[in-house]
Amino acid sequence: SDGAAEYELLEEIERRDPALAEDMRSRMLNFGDLVKFEDRDVQQVIRGLDASALAVALHGADEAIAELIRANMSERNRELLDDEISLLTKVRKTAVVEARAEIVKAMRELESSGTIAVKEETEGEAGEDVD
Repeated sequence: SDGAAEYELLEEIERRDPALAEDMRSRMLNFGDLVKFEDRDVQQVIRGLDASALAVALHGADEAIAELIRANMSERNRELLDDEISLLTKVRKTAVVEARAEIVKAMRELESSGTIAVKEETEGEAGEDVD
């Protein structure tokens, strides 16, 4: 499904059953999960994405995600992204959701093909004790 439809469906589920919606979200890749990939995988995800779409997706995004994306771009592409961001004025929430959905779609496709993978947590990151 497209990003807007997913968003609306999850919003409706959340109104009816917040616990189920949270469980569903935890099992799905989302825009914030970009930080769970290695740099080379992030590069694969953003390769070929339009700078204007990336700028919209980054509107209101967590600074860690914005920095991760910027750090994995060439200098030229980073300048293009910065130019696009500077041109943004008012951005509709639906436009942001759709732009982020395109990134998530790329993440899902690359992950399902085995091209990229979520970083494995080490035992220290998972909060487990090491004996």
